[in-house]
Amino acid sequence: MSSNAFQSYAEKVDAFVAGRPGYPAALLAELPTAEFAIDLGAGTGIFTEFLAVKAQRVLALEPVAAMAQRIPVDRVPNVE
Repeated sequence: MSSNAFQSYAEKVDAFVAGRPGYPAALLAELPTAEFAIDLGAGTGIFTEFLAVKAQRVLALEPVAAMAQRIPVDRVPNVE
């Protein structure tokens, strides 16, 4: 991803959070349980929270710092 793309996301985090739809609850039933999951490109952690219900431990990785700061590590104890 180019630095311009990173900057674009970094400048629009609030708009991303406000406009990004959630995931349907039925999707949660389709996820298998796991000891460990990785959310690569986690954004603001919307899907990370789904993974945290099914995995004992979740590692959320997001290259855009402004988005990564929104990942709910303080609210979801099994996410880092």
